[in-house]
Amino acid sequence: MEPQSQDASQKPVEQSSEVGELRPLPEDPTALIPAACLPQHLGIALQTLARWRHEGYGPAYVKLGRRVFYRSGDIRRWINERAVDRMDLTASGG
Repeated sequence: MEPQSQDASQKPVEQSSEVGELRPLPEDPTALIPAACLPQHLGIALQTLARWRHEGYGPAYVKLGRRVFYRSGDIRRWINERAVDRMDLTASGG
């Protein structure tokens, strides 16, 4: 199933059974992505995401009952915060 465009009042993005290429994040920054679907967007194992949540690391998440979701905008922000400036690496010798 393909993710559907949605606003904040619609259902979360549906999980896909496809494996392989990374899928783009939904454009809507409020779109909720189920934790089980996030590996398809980031290429990070579901178990790693669960450990990060437990350790207080990783992107912000939303709990609705016992289910865990990530907002598309929070994922993009988290990725952008991890961008490495190559000039900083050469200046610090790393």
